[in-house]
Amino acid sequence: MLRAVAYVTSAFVVYLESNLMDGDASFLNNIEVVYFILLAIAIAIAVRLSDTVEFRINPMDYLVIFIVLSAGVLAKNVPLQDNLGFMVVKLVILFYGCELIMSRARSRLNSLTFFGLTALLILGLRGIIPE
Repeated sequence: MLRAVAYVTSAFVVYLESNLMDGDASFLNNIEVVYFILLAIAIAIAVRLSDTVEFRINPMDYLVIFIVLSAGVLAKNVPLQDNLGFMVVKLVILFYGCELIMSRARSRLNSLTFFGLTALLILGLRGIIPE
């Protein structure tokens, strides 16, 4: 359940950021691309240099495959969804980052799950309360 909180929060944040960010802010878009490239490199280095992380097929891999296949189907059905590919890339990077953090956490209740649950609660309440 705690992994689901981290994954759902990541998905909400990426979706809201991609749909609510102003398309005219090219400077912020460039910073975002650089940020996610650096984050992917940092995750790859952390996995490569770690002695405890092993590569095995787990539910995370099935989730990533499902997202990539779903994004391909959705991209064909929604003609104006040009940022869907970048959303999927951001989700995959964040999911693997969450998986890396959770695999190294000493306890199941850690700051990632606490802040993820808090963000998910705020996003849920924000969606329920009208403006």
